[in-house]
Amino acid sequence: MRCFFAMLMLAAMPVSAFKLQALGSAPQEQATDRQAHGFHSLFTSDVHERITRQAYEKAGVRLSQDVIAGVRWNDAPPVLRLGPLAGACDLGCWASMLRVDSIALEVLSKREQSIPTLRSHFGDMQFLHAMAARAGEKPADTREKSLRWLEFAYRVARGEIGPEVNVFSLKDAGSAMDAPTREWVSSLFRAPEKRLWRVQDVFLPGAGSLRLVAFGSFLHLVEDSYSASHVRRRALRFQPNGCATYDAGDEILEFRTYVGQDTEKHALCDDAPDWLASAREGSPADALAELVRAYAGDLDWSEVKPMLEEKVFRLAPDAAPARPGECFEARLDATLAPESAVHPVAIEAKCREGGWR
Repeated sequence: MRCFFAMLMLAAMPVSAFKLQALGSAPQEQATDRQAHGFHSLFTSDVHERITRQAYEKAGVRLSQDVIAGVRWNDAPPVLRLGPLAGACDLGCWASMLRVDSIALEVLSKREQSIPTLRSHFGDMQFLHAMAARAGEKPADTREKSLRWLEFAYRVARGEIGPEVNVFSLKDAGSAMDAPTREWVSSLFRAPEKRLWRVQDVFLPGAGSLRLVAFGSFLHLVEDSYSASHVRRRALRFQPNGCATYDAGDEILEFRTYVGQDTEKHALCDDAPDWLASAREGSPADALAELVRAYAGDLDWSEVKPMLEEKVFRLAPDAAPARPGECFEARLDATLAPESAVHPVAIEAKCREGGWR
């Protein structure tokens, strides 16, 4: 597993959230416990890319590889720098993170400001995946953070916020974003080592189109909001594996939080949704295509925001505070070696029979 994570860190490739094709189909070294095994499985699919391609095809818009790069950004932000990473968290630290136990969380609390990828999966930036930062977080708060990031990414994608803009200084600079949103975005980069970062540094340190990469990040967040591992919506349909499958306008009942989830159960419902293989009217693909057309048509944020508020992030009146979700809670055998652990192939029947939670 140490060889595997060394390769992972050097490549700085994507990890989670509607699985991404990260390391190709070549066999990888076997993970040593169920939690690590769950992470390992996330490297064998390209669901985000496929969803994005479907949305662009449905919208009748040409897809750029820079958008695909942006779709991958949320899982492994390019600002993950090898120097700070090597100094802040060694291989043993990474392995401990995968246990998601009390020791890992203690380490995380000291390291997350220097490791953006961990912030997005376990820390304060889980909104990049339409998830809450912690159990008990109010649904309106998670929704607000998601919408604020979407606004920031969309305005970068339209060129309203340029590549040389200092992100921490957004709180002081004139911008079309309202003051609370500027202050919030700025606060994400208040750590001393991040205060000099420009928008270009955040999204795209190398070559390519910054604007298209930012729009890819925008799409990733929306796509993740339709993953049953990330968000519980009022579902009418279920897949053969027991995972809920959503329509574009299904209201949100609860945001999940990754800490406390079993990684294999998370991966199970983070795999390809049925509407990706078999298109149906009103699926999330319709909402995504509408957003792609809006961006291609250069619609202002004031026109895009209602699409997100009224459909993608529509909260149910009885929406509940965040939690891992009863269907996804970590099992007692989560640290067992793969050869002795039982790997789930479907959501447990008792969970399904008791209602999708």
